[in-house]
Amino acid sequence: MKEYASAVTIKFPEITTIVNNISKKKASIAVGDYEIVYHGSGFIHDKIGDYKFRISANSFFQTNTIQAEKLYGTALEYAELKGDEIIYDLYSGAGTIAIFVSAFAREVYGFESVESSIYDAKENLDINKIENVTFVQADLYKSF
Repeated sequence: MKEYASAVTIKFPEITTIVNNISKKKASIAVGDYEIVYHGSGFIHDKIGDYKFRISANSFFQTNTIQAEKLYGTALEYAELKGDEIIYDLYSGAGTIAIFVSAFAREVYGFESVESSIYDAKENLDINKIENVTFVQADLYKSF
């Protein structure tokens, strides 16, 4: 992996990070057991609408940000929020929806089981200077 990372970054110097996300399980799953950073910080940065996001390898993030912005905008339109609502974002990932709707609600609570997603979501609050969103680590599947 070190040789591969070196070769890739030489050929494509615009690459900011390379992470090997490793799962010990035989099944194909989205969240690895651990990761090794071979180049850069181990995080990527992206934008949805006016908001910036830091994303780690195990955090859920909508990769098609153009469509995500349209989807979130449509959801906001249909929700007809008045600004005094309390919103629950279940399975919130890196916090994109919670942060995106935060300007239109009194409070937003995001629930997520993946620890790195919660960490990223809280970092994303700081990056975007959002104060009315709280992220909680919880396995909603096991909670009910």
